[in-house]
Amino acid sequence: MNKSLHYAAIAGIISIILLVPLIIFEVMKVLKVLTGIFLIAYVLLYVLAAVLDLIFTWGFVIIGKKAKIRLLINTSYILIVSSILYTAYIIPSFLFPALEKYNLIVTIFTLLLLGAVGLAFSIALLRLKKLFPIANVAGILGIIMSASFLTIIFSFIGLLLIVPFYIVTTMLLFRAAKKF
Repeated sequence: MNKSLHYAAIAGIISIILLVPLIIFEVMKVLKVLTGIFLIAYVLLYVLAAVLDLIFTWGFVIIGKKAKIRLLINTSYILIVSSILYTAYIIPSFLFPALEKYNLIVTIFTLLLLGAVGLAFSIALLRLKKLFPIANVAGILGIIMSASFLTIIFSFIGLLLIVPFYIVTTMLLFRAAKKF
């Protein structure tokens, strides 16, 4: 068993679980009641989720190298760098409200980037279907999710598909951990 892939899959499970409190905190943020201890908890939880996402995505770099799929390796690296940059912007914006005026621009740019890179990542996942049939499901979900992000208007569909996408890709990581 490949322990790195196993840890990446576990990071995926924890990320899925953390989505619930993160969504609650996002609602509190929109309602302008995210202050004090809740704000601190949100920032800490957000940082934890970002670190887990990096570990999760690194699993696909490993799979890409094992399966010799350059597109999967490259798109995973781009997703990792993008996540680091986005987190580097978001965390200070929680603490310095003056940065919030850029949130709309950053959100649109992020959706477009996630959509474009996500499409390429999803196509790379489809290339894994001979090794892991579940990769076909992950690739199709990823393509629909990424395409909806690219439209901006239908990005809510992509948001609804994040949890199923994470579940299927986490299953893929567990299967890859056993195979490699």
